[in-house]
Formats: sequence, structure tokens, C-alpha cells
Amino acid sequence: MSIKSKVGIASTITRSFVHLFLGILVLSVVVVSSVVAFQSLQAREAQGTALISAVGEAAQDGNINWREFELTDTGDGSWANFMRVTSSDGSVDESHGTTDFLASHKARLDHFYVVGGSVFWESSSVIQGNKIQLWLSLSTVLHTLKVTILAILFVMALIFIGGLFWIRRAANRVAKPVEAFSDWVAHNDGKPIKADSDVSEIAVLTQNFNALLARLDAKMAAEKQFVSDASHELRTPIAAIRGHVSLLKRRGREHPELLWESLDFIDSESLRMKILTENLLTLSREQMALSNLTEIRLTDVAQKAVKVVQQSLTQTVKFDENPEENFDEKIKTDPNVLIQILSIFLENAGKYAPADSEILVHVGTREISVNDRGPGISGVDKVRIFDRFTRVDPSRNSAIPGNGLGLAISRQLADKIKAIVFVRDNPAGGSSFVVKFDENKN
Repeated sequence: MSIKSKVGIASTITRSFVHLFLGILVLSVVVVSSVVAFQSLQAREAQGTALISAVGEAAQDGNINWREFELTDTGDGSWANFMRVTSSDGSVDESHGTTDFLASHKARLDHFYVVGGSVFWESSSVIQGNKIQLWLSLSTVLHTLKVTILAILFVMALIFIGGLFWIRRAANRVAKPVEAFSDWVAHNDGKPIKADSDVSEIAVLTQNFNALLARLDAKMAAEKQFVSDASHELRTPIAAIRGHVSLLKRRGREHPELLWESLDFIDSESLRMKILTENLLTLSREQMALSNLTEIRLTDVAQKAVKVVQQSLTQTVKFDENPEENFDEKIKTDPNVLIQILSIFLENAGKYAPADSEILVHVGTREISVNDRGPGISGVDKVRIFDRFTRVDPSRNSAIPGNGLGLAISRQLADKIKAIVFVRDNPAGGSSFVVKFDENKN
């Protein structure tokens, strides 16, 4: 796996370099060749114009000595350029080989002639009634163009060889830490990898992976603790129920008074197991659909929550609305989920607050708080109180019913409606549990 990763990275970088280089090569050849060809053609055209002018002057004298004009491109004296002069009376005077040249041309494109593998440029002009035609060889232009292209290819070949060597070396430098990273993942012993790569992206990737690994370790530890706590919570009522069933089997006939006592206990413990199971299922759901997103006033929802829970509490629940704060603003959320969160807060306050105390529900700007007069929560426990199976000072509260899942459920529900839940001290004594909406999300 790690070898494939290394080869893949090196090959990808190399292919990208080759593609880029070929693109630059083609572009360079086209651009440079076009510039050289254009300038060479302009130079030849200027030479042709001067030659036509010189022949025109000679034609006026009526005596043209073609040897006096530069109609050759080679040192062997062979004719490479051809000219024809047609006078006003129709007589024609041609340079050597012009008739054969015109008879043998195989292709023509505008002013270009192709004869015997050579390319010529046709130009003509009328001087003092004489029409002068010139077929100018472009062999020097083509030779210059050929030399230019070969020079470009030679230089680019050297650059390609050196660049390919450098790219492969750089690719291997990048692939090496990736290979080490892959090998470490394949043989991971649970320890974080050292972020000592000189490639910044690999170093950042390593740091992020280590952070991810730490989060996964923490999550796995939390899940293991959750399973352990859940098993413990379920084991206790199951053992108690089996104990009472065994007691009834052994002594139920001789002592019928044990029957109702055991049935009450079994009913109470089975109800506790039912509630615990439902809470565990709620926490295990990754996606909880919000089916009733509507615009609501927090005041209305808080009043409904108080009415729902009031009958099950021994404390007096009062509703407080601060007239100095703005309550006309509406929030789009699921009111049923919000009522469920507030019900958890109210039931939690009912467990820990004195029976003759007062629970105050306060509605503020974009938040609702449930304030009790209970024993309060320490600073350390304020952070942990919303974790699963967390209960404040279990040694003092072992007699208080509950399994430490209610507040964890409230936090999960709050996440679904884009709100946050937290606890703070109640200025009047006790604790204040708050559900607050982010003003940028609702």
C-alpha cells in the first residue's frame, strides 16, 4: 500500500511536469518560429523589392544582363531565383530557367510556389510600362527556421533532462514522508506520529491526523465508559429483580405478604429499566428529525413546558418574564424539542431542590433558564454535568432517582435545534440551567 502511494505521487508529479513541459515546448516552438519566419519573410520581401527596382531600371535601357543581378542562393552559381519582364509591346525577357521553372511548379497557394521541394515567393510590379515578376526562393528562410527549431529542441531537451531529474528527486522527497505515514498507519501501535517532515503540507497532515487520532481515542474511551456505565446501570435492577423472583420462589407460598412487596419493587425497577433503555436509545440516535420547525415566542413555549411538568413536581414553579427585555422577537425552531429540553431541566430541578422551595423559569433575550434553590454545582462539575451518566456527588445523592442521562439528552436535543445548554450559579442560591439560541443561526 505504501509503495503504491509513493509511486503514485512520484508518477503524478512527473506526468504533470511532462505535460506542462510539452505544452511549453509546443508554445515556444510555435511562437519563436512564427516570429523568426515573419521577420525573415520581411527581410526577403525587402530584398525582392530592391531586386525588382534594379531590374526595372535595366529594362528601361532595353538591355538586361541577368548575371548582374543576385539570382542565386548558393555558391555553385545555380539559379535559385527567377524573373520575367514583359514589356508594353508584349515582348518577354526571362532569367535563365524561368520557363522550365513555371512549367514544373506542382503547387501554388496565393503567392507561394512549391517546385521540386523548394518554396518560392511571387512578387510583381509595373515600372514604366514594364511588368516585372519575381519568384524569390525562400530556402534561406526555411533554413533559418529549421536551425531555430533545432536550437529550441536542443535547449529544451537539456532543460527537460535536468528538470526531469529535479522533479523526480522532489517527488521522492514528497513521497517519502507519505510512505512513512502510510507505513505508520498500517502498523499503528496507538502512538502519535512525529511531525518532522520538511514538507509543510505533510507536517500539517500529520498534525491533523494526530489530532484526529486523539479525538477518536477520546471518543472510544467515552464509548467504552458509556457501555460500562450502561451495563452497570442495567445490571443493578436486573440483579434486584432476579433476587426478588428467587425470594418469591423460595418463600412466596409460606409468606404471601412478600408477594406485593416484591411486585412493587419489580414494578419500580422495571420502570427504571424502561426509562433507562429509552434514554439510551435517544442518545444512540445520530439523526433526530425536526418535524415541526415553526416561528415561536420563547414565552409561549416556556409557559407550555411549565404546565406539562408542574403536576409531577412538589416544588412550586413560577414563570418570570422580564418586561425590560424584548420578547416580541420570534425564533424558528421545533417547539416540541424545546419543551422536552425544558422538561428535563424542570425534572432535574425537582430532584435536587428542597420540596418546599420555588423553581423559577425565566425568559430572557433568546434564552430560557430554569432556576432552582438546590445545593448548587461546583465549577469542575459544571463542565461534566452534561456528560452521560454524570451525577454530582453520587455519594450524597445516591437516594435521588435517576441515571445521569437527562442532561446529556438535553445537550443532544439542543444541538439539533442549533442551541446550546449550560449551567451557571443562581444568584439566589442553587443552579440555573439555560438553553440559549445563537442569534446567527435562528
